[in-house]
Amino acid sequence: MKDLSEKLLLPYIHQLGMNLSDQFSYRNCGNTFCCDSEIGDGFCWDFSSGNQFSVSVYDFKMNRDMAPEYQHPEFFTIGLSNEHTAKYVLGSASKDKIISYSMPEGTFSGVFPSGTHVKNASLSFSPDFLKEQTRKYHLDYEDFLHVCFSHNRSYDIPDAELILKQIFSAHPRSRHADMYYEAKIMELFSVLLQWSEKNELYTADGIQQDDLDAIHEVISYMNNHYNNPININDLEKIAYMGKNKLSHLFKIHKGVSITEYLRMIRINKAKELLIKTSTPINLVAQAVGYQNQGSFAERFRIETGMTPSEYRSQCMCK
Repeated sequence: MKDLSEKLLLPYIHQLGMNLSDQFSYRNCGNTFCCDSEIGDGFCWDFSSGNQFSVSVYDFKMNRDMAPEYQHPEFFTIGLSNEHTAKYVLGSASKDKIISYSMPEGTFSGVFPSGTHVKNASLSFSPDFLKEQTRKYHLDYEDFLHVCFSHNRSYDIPDAELILKQIFSAHPRSRHADMYYEAKIMELFSVLLQWSEKNELYTADGIQQDDLDAIHEVISYMNNHYNNPININDLEKIAYMGKNKLSHLFKIHKGVSITEYLRMIRINKAKELLIKTSTPINLVAQAVGYQNQGSFAERFRIETGMTPSEYRSQCMCK
């Protein structure tokens, strides 16, 4: 069975004019690929643990327009990136350094204009590896994916950022690399899970019951009225508290802002309609609260990595 490097990395970097280097080695283990000088400057390094996970570091700049396209399996990624790369991956620049996302099996196609500087370090995982680890530690697989990979956004967790930096700056010898990286990966997952639970624990201990009940009223309202325009003034009246307090307590309780939570509701409802019905895209947009189909399609792409039509086609093929 091919390892993750062969499935995810090699088709991508070969189309960007990179080849295995026999002169420059970025780390003691893994493989280093360097750009053809006519196409770009820089390198990509990767260590792959079979079909389980891979560790990659990219730092290259394109000297010409490039448009790679290739088939890839389902995979999950978390890593550190610069703002340019975050914008390419997530659809918007971010000051937060950690990005995470999941990609279903499909076709990658992207455009790298001349001058594009890709600088990021990422961990990619196969579904089999994640399922194996969640079974081993008696974790719920879907909950685990939600905490670690469902964001499709950037976020800031200092402890997780530190572990990621350690992973990407380490120089393990080849014979110890699998052990080192798997141990650090499990440490990272533990931090992410505890970060998620800390938000929930803080809610139970740190928010008064009346305020907590008010937040639940707000959440219920959004779940029942996501197809209509919702603004913070409406929610203030429902919660009987000021905008600043409501926003602050909501973020503590749910780990995301009110706007982000409403967006999640709408995108999830849109996914259901796209999978379970043949409703036209413009009517799906209206049904989940978007009056403009273009705005809906762009937001859907940012959140899922696919357009609504692509998402529907992918799901129909499974």
